[in-house]
Amino acid sequence: MNEHDIRYVLSLSLEEAAFGCEKITKIKTGEVCSSCEGSGRSSTLDSTICPKCHGIGQIYQSYPISVHIPAGVKDGYQLHVNTKDQAGLRGEVLEELDVIVSIRAHKVFQRSDDDVIYEMPLNFAQAALGAELMVPTLKGSVKLRIPPGTQTGRLFRLKGKGIPHLDRRGKGDQLVKIRVVTPTSLGEHQRWLLERLAKSLSQAELGERKSRR
Repeated sequence: MNEHDIRYVLSLSLEEAAFGCEKITKIKTGEVCSSCEGSGRSSTLDSTICPKCHGIGQIYQSYPISVHIPAGVKDGYQLHVNTKDQAGLRGEVLEELDVIVSIRAHKVFQRSDDDVIYEMPLNFAQAALGAELMVPTLKGSVKLRIPPGTQTGRLFRLKGKGIPHLDRRGKGDQLVKIRVVTPTSLGEHQRWLLERLAKSLSQAELGERKSRR
């Protein structure tokens, strides 16, 4: 980097990092004050501060910069933006912008390399009996069949529903991690049903133990 280059941290959503985007951001840079030529004084013989730059010796202005983000960038990814040809920005002010990508945490998904992890809650009945549910992805929702007897921690893989690879063709996958949710409150009828189920399961387990003898 030279004295006219700066670094800038650019905040992106997971979707912007995954699929790429064009971002317009404003960069604040300083130019030598043309009135006092950088001295900060009204004249070489006068100690009065320059009214244009207020004694700083520089004039700070904000310039819009267009930054192209390729699909699949990771947190901390760096790219170089040549700003010489961008409108309104003189080359002597800023020649090159070093952009560092910072990806914000997502409310729903976690990223693991180019895979996306989604934790899916199931109620007791769905886990025990199985179900067909819609699962959110980075691009819309897809149907997922949950087989009967699914346990907490089981992983389902949605091929190609992850993040595009930055350096090669293809995409990562989405991993759906199951979390069976135990109800914290039950209605009277629900409690009665579960008590009957618990009794039935206990009797079935007792029968299995007797048959093994």
